Parts: sequence; structure tokens; C-alpha cells
Amino acid sequence: MREHVRPDNPQTGSHQPHETTARNAKPTPLEQMGGSTGLVYTMLPIVAFVLANASLGLTAAICTAVGVALAVTGLRLVRPPLDAPRPARPCRLPPAWLHALRRRRL
Repeated sequence: MREHVRPDNPQTGSHQPHETTARNAKPTPLEQMGGSTGLVYTMLPIVAFVLANASLGLTAAICTAVGVALAVTGLRLVRPPLDAPRPARPCRLPPAWLHALRRRRL
């Protein structure tokens, strides 16, 4: 049995099935949260709140959760993202020094 496919162009009547591309695909809930790293960053203040509430009380739990959230925010601001492009040359010398060293070796 043939599935009815809506034409791409109603004027010409061309019947080509639509292909799902990576651009059109809807991201999963885990991808929307920032992957597994985003999931961990989201869970840390919640776990800290639950543990502090069980042992220290509500006021201390709120302060603990806010402190952990601020610490996670600071960590994310300081640390570069995992998918950040890395320099092609891991050398820390300036290019002029590199040029002089190369000329000296030749």
C-alpha cells in the first residue's frame, strides 16, 4: 500500500517525500538541558537542598542551595566549554620567537 505524500510544489505537482535533516530534527530533552553536563549542573543545587533540609533545616537548606548554584555558575564562567575549539599549536612562545628558532635550526 502506498502512503499518500503531499507534493512539495502544488503548482508542479512533484511528489518527493520530505527527508528529515539534522537541522529540522527536534532536540531531545537531554540536549535541551545542555547534555549530561547540564543535567549534573541542574541536579547539584537540588540535591544540596534536599540533604541540607533533612539535616540543617529550611533556612540553611535554602542558603546551601543558593551557594551551590552560585558556585556552579562561577565554575561555568571560569572553565571553558568542553566543545570549545582548541588552538592548533599548543606552543606558548610568540610567533616571532618561533620564527627565530626555526631560522636558527636551518
